[in-house]
Amino acid sequence: MITSGFSEIGKIEEERKLVETAHEKGLRILGPNVFGIFTAEVSLNSTFAGSVIPSGNLGIITQSGALGLAMIGQATVGNVGLSSIVSVETKQMLMRDILEYMITQDRTKVILIYMEGVHEGERLVETLKRATKIKPVVIIKSGRSTRGAMAAASHTGSLAGSDTVFDDIIKQCGALRAESMTEAFEWSKFLAHNPLPAGENTVIITNGGGAGVMATDACEKYNVKLYDDANH
Repeated sequence: MITSGFSEIGKIEEERKLVETAHEKGLRILGPNVFGIFTAEVSLNSTFAGSVIPSGNLGIITQSGALGLAMIGQATVGNVGLSSIVSVETKQMLMRDILEYMITQDRTKVILIYMEGVHEGERLVETLKRATKIKPVVIIKSGRSTRGAMAAASHTGSLAGSDTVFDDIIKQCGALRAESMTEAFEWSKFLAHNPLPAGENTVIITNGGGAGVMATDACEKYNVKLYDDANH
Protein backbone atom coordinates (compact mmCIF):
# COMPACT_ATOMS: atom_id res chain seq x y z
CA MET A 1 0.00 0.00 0.00
CA ILE A 2 1.99 2.94 -1.34
CA THR A 3 -0.42 5.70 -0.25
CA SER A 4 0.81 8.02 2.54
CA GLY A 5 -1.11 10.23 4.95
CA PHE A 6 -1.84 7.92 7.88
CA SER A 7 -0.13 7.50 11.28
CA GLU A 8 2.97 9.40 10.17
CA ILE A 9 0.84 12.58 10.13
CA GLY A 10 -1.28 11.67 13.13
CA LYS A 11 -4.16 9.84 11.42
CA ILE A 12 -3.89 6.86 13.73
CA GLU A 13 -7.58 5.93 13.66
CA GLU A 14 -7.64 5.64 9.86
CA GLU A 15 -4.61 3.34 9.96
CA ARG A 16 -6.17 1.26 12.76
CA LYS A 17 -9.23 0.66 10.55
CA LEU A 18 -6.97 -0.56 7.75
CA VAL A 19 -5.31 -3.02 10.11
CA GLU A 20 -8.66 -4.28 11.45
CA THR A 21 -9.96 -4.82 7.92
CA ALA A 22 -6.82 -6.73 6.97
CA HIS A 23 -7.10 -8.95 10.07
CA GLU A 24 -10.72 -9.71 9.27
CA LYS A 25 -9.72 -10.88 5.79
CA GLY A 26 -6.60 -12.75 6.94
CA LEU A 27 -4.28 -10.34 5.14
CA ARG A 28 -1.01 -8.57 5.92
CA ILE A 29 -0.49 -5.02 4.66
CA LEU A 30 2.91 -3.78 3.57
CA GLY A 31 2.47 -0.06 4.15
CA PRO A 32 0.91 2.40 3.99
CA ASN A 33 3.48 4.97 2.86
CA VAL A 34 5.98 2.58 1.24
CA PHE A 35 7.66 2.43 -2.16
CA GLY A 36 7.02 -1.28 -2.75
CA ILE A 37 8.99 -4.50 -2.80
CA PHE A 38 11.58 -6.19 -5.04
CA THR A 39 12.74 -9.78 -4.84
CA ALA A 40 15.10 -11.52 -7.21
CA GLU A 41 13.78 -14.88 -5.96
CA VAL A 42 10.83 -14.69 -8.36
CA SER A 43 11.92 -11.68 -10.47
CA LEU A 44 9.27 -9.49 -8.84
CA ASN A 45 9.59 -5.70 -8.99
CA SER A 46 6.52 -3.98 -7.55
CA THR A 47 8.39 -0.78 -6.64
CA PHE A 48 8.08 2.48 -8.49
CA ALA A 49 11.82 2.52 -9.22
CA GLY A 50 12.34 3.82 -12.72
CA SER A 51 15.23 1.51 -13.56
CA VAL A 52 16.08 -2.19 -13.70
CA ILE A 53 17.18 -3.44 -10.26
CA PRO A 54 20.36 -5.56 -10.43
CA SER A 55 19.97 -9.06 -8.95
CA GLY A 56 22.46 -10.31 -6.37
CA ASN A 57 22.81 -11.27 -2.72
CA LEU A 58 22.25 -8.09 -0.68
CA GLY A 59 18.92 -7.86 1.13
CA ILE A 60 17.75 -4.36 2.12
CA ILE A 61 15.06 -3.27 4.60
CA THR A 62 14.41 0.47 4.70
CA GLN A 63 12.20 2.81 6.70
CA SER A 64 12.50 5.44 3.97
CA GLY A 65 11.11 4.91 0.50
CA ALA A 66 13.10 7.78 -1.00
CA LEU A 67 16.32 6.46 0.53
CA GLY A 68 15.41 3.01 -0.72
CA LEU A 69 15.28 4.36 -4.27
CA ALA A 70 18.66 6.02 -3.68
CA MET A 71 20.00 2.66 -2.48
CA ILE A 72 18.87 1.04 -5.71
CA GLY A 73 20.80 3.72 -7.61
CA GLN A 74 23.85 3.20 -5.38
CA ALA A 75 23.66 -0.55 -5.93
CA THR A 76 23.54 -0.08 -9.69
CA VAL A 77 26.48 2.32 -9.75
CA GLY A 78 28.51 0.22 -7.30
CA ASN A 79 27.79 -3.05 -9.14
CA VAL A 80 26.05 -4.52 -6.07
CA GLY A 81 23.20 -6.92 -6.83
CA LEU A 82 20.12 -7.10 -4.60
CA SER A 83 18.35 -10.26 -3.49
CA SER A 84 15.47 -8.13 -2.23
CA ILE A 85 14.58 -4.66 -1.03
CA VAL A 86 11.52 -3.87 1.07
CA SER A 87 10.21 -0.52 2.26
CA VAL A 88 8.49 -0.79 5.66
CA GLU A 89 8.26 2.86 6.78
CA THR A 90 6.80 2.88 10.32
CA LYS A 91 6.06 -0.86 10.63
CA GLN A 92 8.78 -2.44 12.76
CA MET A 93 6.74 -5.60 13.29
CA LEU A 94 7.02 -6.11 9.54
CA MET A 95 10.71 -5.18 9.75
CA ARG A 96 11.27 -8.09 12.14
CA ASP A 97 9.21 -10.44 9.96
CA ILE A 98 11.17 -9.50 6.85
CA LEU A 99 14.46 -9.81 8.74
CA GLU A 100 13.40 -13.31 9.81
CA TYR A 101 12.68 -14.15 6.16
CA MET A 102 16.04 -12.83 4.95
CA ILE A 103 17.82 -14.94 7.58
CA THR A 104 16.45 -18.08 5.94
CA GLN A 105 16.79 -16.89 2.32
CA ASP A 106 19.78 -18.65 0.73
CA ARG A 107 20.17 -15.96 -1.94
CA THR A 108 20.69 -13.23 0.70
CA LYS A 109 24.28 -13.22 2.00
CA VAL A 110 24.27 -9.79 3.72
CA ILE A 111 21.40 -7.76 5.21
CA LEU A 112 21.38 -3.94 5.16
CA ILE A 113 18.85 -2.04 7.29
CA TYR A 114 18.04 1.67 7.30
CA MET A 115 16.02 2.75 10.31
CA GLU A 116 14.99 6.02 11.93
CA GLY A 117 13.68 4.79 15.28
CA VAL A 118 12.89 1.72 17.32
CA HIS A 119 9.53 0.37 18.50
CA GLU A 120 9.31 -2.74 20.68
CA GLY A 121 13.09 -2.72 20.99
CA GLU A 122 13.42 -5.98 22.92
CA ARG A 123 11.84 -8.00 20.11
CA LEU A 124 13.98 -6.29 17.48
CA VAL A 125 17.14 -6.95 19.53
CA GLU A 126 16.16 -10.61 19.90
CA THR A 127 15.75 -10.96 16.13
CA LEU A 128 19.00 -9.09 15.40
CA LYS A 129 20.99 -11.33 17.73
CA ARG A 130 19.63 -14.38 15.94
CA ALA A 131 20.28 -12.87 12.51
CA THR A 132 23.93 -11.91 13.11
CA LYS A 133 24.78 -15.48 14.11
CA ILE A 134 23.79 -16.59 10.62
CA LYS A 135 24.83 -13.75 8.29
CA PRO A 136 26.28 -10.19 8.50
CA VAL A 137 23.89 -7.32 9.26
CA VAL A 138 24.79 -3.69 8.48
CA ILE A 139 22.65 -0.91 9.96
CA ILE A 140 22.33 2.76 9.08
CA LYS A 141 20.37 4.68 11.70
CA SER A 142 19.60 8.35 11.35
CA GLY A 143 18.41 10.71 14.10
CA ARG A 144 21.79 10.96 15.82
CA SER A 145 21.44 14.68 16.50
CA THR A 146 18.65 16.43 18.42
CA ARG A 147 17.23 18.00 15.26
CA GLY A 148 17.74 14.78 13.32
CA ALA A 149 15.66 12.93 15.91
CA MET A 150 12.92 15.54 15.53
CA ALA A 151 13.02 15.12 11.75
CA ALA A 152 12.75 11.33 12.12
CA ALA A 153 9.69 11.72 14.35
CA SER A 154 8.13 13.98 11.72
CA HIS A 155 8.98 11.63 8.85
CA THR A 156 7.89 8.21 10.14
CA GLY A 157 6.59 8.92 13.62
CA SER A 158 9.62 7.10 15.04
CA LEU A 159 11.19 7.92 18.39
CA ALA A 160 14.94 8.03 17.88
CA GLY A 161 15.91 7.60 21.56
CA SER A 162 19.46 7.82 22.91
CA ASP A 163 21.98 7.36 20.13
CA THR A 164 24.68 6.18 22.54
CA VAL A 165 22.40 3.48 23.94
CA PHE A 166 21.40 2.39 20.42
CA ASP A 167 25.07 2.20 19.39
CA ASP A 168 25.94 0.00 22.37
CA ILE A 169 22.96 -2.31 21.81
CA ILE A 170 23.80 -2.75 18.13
CA LYS A 171 27.35 -3.78 19.06
CA GLN A 172 25.99 -6.28 21.59
CA CYS A 173 23.77 -7.72 18.86
CA GLY A 174 26.80 -8.26 16.61
CA ALA A 175 25.63 -5.91 13.86
CA LEU A 176 27.77 -3.27 12.14
CA ARG A 177 26.65 0.36 12.21
CA ALA A 178 27.59 2.40 9.15
CA GLU A 179 27.95 6.17 9.22
CA SER A 180 26.84 6.67 5.62
CA MET A 181 25.24 4.90 2.69
CA THR A 182 28.59 4.72 0.89
CA GLU A 183 30.21 3.03 3.90
CA ALA A 184 27.27 0.64 4.26
CA PHE A 185 27.55 -0.48 0.63
CA GLU A 186 31.34 -0.91 0.84
CA TRP A 187 30.91 -3.15 3.88
CA SER A 188 28.06 -5.06 2.26
CA LYS A 189 30.04 -5.65 -0.92
CA PHE A 190 33.06 -6.90 1.05
CA LEU A 191 31.06 -9.14 3.39
CA ALA A 192 29.08 -10.68 0.53
CA HIS A 193 32.20 -11.95 -1.25
CA ASN A 194 34.66 -12.71 1.55
CA PRO A 195 34.54 -15.35 4.29
CA LEU A 196 34.55 -14.20 7.89
CA PRO A 197 38.00 -14.40 9.55
CA ALA A 198 38.74 -17.65 11.42
CA GLY A 199 40.57 -15.82 14.21
CA GLU A 200 41.30 -12.41 15.68
CA ASN A 201 44.96 -11.92 14.67
CA THR A 202 45.59 -9.62 11.69
CA VAL A 203 48.73 -9.20 9.60
CA ILE A 204 49.39 -6.07 7.52
CA ILE A 205 51.21 -6.65 4.22
CA THR A 206 52.22 -3.46 2.42
CA ASN A 207 54.63 -2.20 -0.22
CA GLY A 208 55.05 1.14 1.54
CA GLY A 209 55.91 2.11 5.11
CA GLY A 210 53.48 5.03 5.25
CA ALA A 211 50.53 2.89 4.18
CA GLY A 212 51.50 0.34 6.84
CA VAL A 213 51.56 3.02 9.55
CA MET A 214 48.13 4.31 8.50
CA ALA A 215 46.74 0.77 8.48
CA THR A 216 48.18 0.21 11.97
CA ASP A 217 46.51 3.40 13.23
CA ALA A 218 43.19 2.26 11.76
CA CYS A 219 43.49 -1.16 13.41
CA GLU A 220 44.02 0.43 16.81
CA LYS A 221 41.12 2.85 16.27
CA TYR A 222 38.68 0.04 15.42
CA ASN A 223 40.06 -2.50 17.92
CA VAL A 224 41.45 -4.86 15.28
CA LYS A 225 44.00 -7.15 16.95
CA LEU A 226 47.37 -7.22 15.17
CA TYR A 227 49.55 -10.33 15.25
CA ASP A 228 52.64 -9.63 17.39
CA ASP A 229 55.19 -12.41 17.72
CA ALA A 230 58.27 -11.31 19.69
CA ASN A 231 60.33 -14.10 18.08
CA HIS A 232 60.03 -12.62 14.58
